[in-house]
Amino acid sequence: MSASVIPALRQILLQIRQLGEHLLPYAAELDPENVTCVREHAVHSIHFLDEVNADPTRSMESREVRHDFRNKIGAVRGSSELMLMELPSSHVVTPALRQIVVLSNQVLAHLDSIREAAAG
Repeated sequence: MSASVIPALRQILLQIRQLGEHLLPYAAELDPENVTCVREHAVHSIHFLDEVNADPTRSMESREVRHDFRNKIGAVRGSSELMLMELPSSHVVTPALRQIVVLSNQVLAHLDSIREAAAG
């Protein structure tokens, strides 16, 4: 199961990373710590996923691996939600932040599916 979902998760994370890059020119207007959090956790999540995929002793079925991965995605989603709360809906980055939240939720849904399949 986890091997088949890893490419989908990686693709979603690449989209999140790209959207995070879109925030950079607006970092002074946004909370720079939250912008950094979104960008860095997206990159760390991609690396984490690649490490899990390359290590035959680790898998997404592992509760610990899913927990660590969920924490990284939770930081991305939480930072995006905080920035959304502080911005007017008409701000140019609002759609990107909303999309990051949607994509983060997709990652979490995949993790829930893996958990359910692992539980049997």
